[in-house]
Amino acid sequence: MEAEDQEKQNQPAEFNIIKESAPRVPLEFLKRFLGILLLLSIIVGSFWLSFQFGKNLLVPSKSKPATGVEVVIPEVPDNIATLQKEMSHKQSGTRLAKKTTPGRAASYHKQRAKPALSFEKKLYKVQVGVFSVKANAKQQLAKLQTKGFEAFLNKVAAGWRVQAGAYTTKKYALLQQKKLTANGFASTLIYE
Repeated sequence: MEAEDQEKQNQPAEFNIIKESAPRVPLEFLKRFLGILLLLSIIVGSFWLSFQFGKNLLVPSKSKPATGVEVVIPEVPDNIATLQKEMSHKQSGTRLAKKTTPGRAASYHKQRAKPALSFEKKLYKVQVGVFSVKANAKQQLAKLQTKGFEAFLNKVAAGWRVQAGAYTTKKYALLQQKKLTANGFASTLIYE
């Protein structure tokens, strides 16, 4: 040991400082390396986790049963104006026939009704009222239209019928009747 102490004394002071601080350099390097390694592992781990969650969200597993939503789409009644024309022609014994000419829009012309071999399709009609005076019927019609209902007048034997729809199924006619009742209109269903 005495020989080592003598060597230290013979060496300059700068050399002794470097020799004593030399073990600290690898320790600092190791701390930095481990810190960078820890940060990289956190970044890679977060990417992996987000990929796993995203994969489950985008591609649902096959073990889950498929559930569907049933949507009931009500039947859309024909255009009100077309129904009115058909009704007025039905009463006069004529019907509208579609006439098409190439290059022109379809037009309608009157045609005598032919005796039908099959039964005509009956409809569920939502009647809001029958009036002997046309002005009263028009008042009721205006009330319905201001509430957002598509309604029309129809000439019948008893006078003027205010009608708020014609449906092929009773289900949709009843739905319309419920809407009318909710808005303060009394109505009846007629099947003809």
